[in-house]
Amino acid sequence: MTNNSSSSSTSSKSNVPEAREALNRFKYEVASEIGVPLKQG
Repeated sequence: MTNNSSSSSTSSKSNVPEAREALNRFKYEVASEIGVPLKQG
């Protein structure tokens, strides 16, 4: 049954829009800090 918990944790990544939004914001924040010009879209 330990296998089931790992598969559910991987599927929850794409099912949580708040997490995706936070990761997206973090990505742009890091990019701006290191000087990489990213544009949304």
